[in-house]
Amino acid sequence: MNSSKSSFNLGRVFEILNARQEPKIIESYSVTQTTLEQIFVQLAGEDEDLSSDQDQNNEQ
Repeated sequence: MNSSKSSFNLGRVFEILNARQEPKIIESYSVTQTTLEQIFVQLAGEDEDLSSDQDQNNEQ
């Protein structure tokens, strides 16, 4: 689950995941803290997307 552009109640997320473990829809899950490297890579990718969009607009 990517939370970069969404807002959610973390407690509710755990409730849903735990409910799915009962009928074995989800076998296991983990939650980790985002690293600075992940943030940098994501921001760099978003910047690249914006640059690409601007280049396409300039060509038109």
